[in-house]
Amino acid sequence: MGMNKRQMFSWARVVTGIMHGSRAFTGPFQASIELTNRCNIRCIRCYFYSPYIERPNFFALRRARQLSEELPDAHDLRKLQTLDADSGVTKNIIDTLVRMGTRKFFFSGSGEPFLHKNIMDFIGRAKYSGSTCIVYTNGTLLDHSKINKLIDLKCNELKITTLAGSRDVYIKTHPGIQYDAFDNLRDNLIYLAEQKAAAGAQYPEVSLHYVVIPHNCDDIENFVEFAGQVGASRILFRPADTVGDPGLELGIMLTRDQEHSLKKHLTGVKAYLDSRGMENNLSHFLNASGRKLDTTELYRVIPCYYGWLGVRFDVAGHVYACCRCYEPMGNIYEQDFRAIWYGSSYRTFRYESSRINRGGKRVGGCECSGCPHFTANLLVFNSLHPIKSRSLTLKNLSYAGAV
Repeated sequence: MGMNKRQMFSWARVVTGIMHGSRAFTGPFQASIELTNRCNIRCIRCYFYSPYIERPNFFALRRARQLSEELPDAHDLRKLQTLDADSGVTKNIIDTLVRMGTRKFFFSGSGEPFLHKNIMDFIGRAKYSGSTCIVYTNGTLLDHSKINKLIDLKCNELKITTLAGSRDVYIKTHPGIQYDAFDNLRDNLIYLAEQKAAAGAQYPEVSLHYVVIPHNCDDIENFVEFAGQVGASRILFRPADTVGDPGLELGIMLTRDQEHSLKKHLTGVKAYLDSRGMENNLSHFLNASGRKLDTTELYRVIPCYYGWLGVRFDVAGHVYACCRCYEPMGNIYEQDFRAIWYGSSYRTFRYESSRINRGGKRVGGCECSGCPHFTANLLVFNSLHPIKSRSLTLKNLSYAGAV
């Protein structure tokens, strides 16, 4: 998506901060706000609800693993699964971010964001400011009323993760799901496409995300057909990510034989998609199929700019630099966000991350070897250093499909 004039102005101020090296001259360009830890389904690849995991993989658990500390109690972690973001605090942080220059909002959760009773209010608040608004969802709670409202609000995009292109595989990859859940999802997305066409509306666009695991690697043709049926704007394939969870490592990683078969198989799928002009990331995915994300080599060449680009809020109000930095910068229930964003902890983070390529040292509290935001960092690097970027390749990366 292109940037409007307000977004371009915000971006110019972000770049000014990057050039300074530690200071921010505006708020984060984009913000990810988690609305709930509750979920209505159980995806087998989920960090928090998969039947393969012993404990939900909240940040406290991931940080303990990272530091080789004693793991948090499983019961305490499961209590976190009942939490929603406070509505008043969430509205306030949206308003604060808008005043600070944020022009792109992602609504997500360690659960399903449409379970939050006030999600439409949050989307409307962000859209009223002229911002781009994107929702990460499993899509199963969409109905005609919600769809009509999303069209009215001009919500820009629904990013829907589905592990299947058919009812049988959907049931297999979502234990306990209702028999007709996949059919309902398909019918509601078709309704969305029809209503947009009738209204001459562009939004919300639908992006379908397909995480490839042993349980669904033979269902890809059905998924492609499903994407066509519902009028998806793009489809994105992703490898499984286990976030270091031993249960997920055993349960959702492809075998070598499956990796080889998948790569051969997807070559034909790519030709089909390209012939029909459907946007996809299969070139990147095929280049890295069967390997885990490893950005170690990249960050020996380029800096990390995420201290200016984005921010993440969990439902308890903790502020994180990104989804792979597990040390909170502060908490918006206890402190004004502006004080956190312009404060010493964030300045230290920006200084260290913007120089990561000079010393090769991982930023404290972050999984820099498994950074899903490397594509954004590459785009910034290429725009700031066009000559250097010509000689930069992704050949040392294990996965180049993140968006």
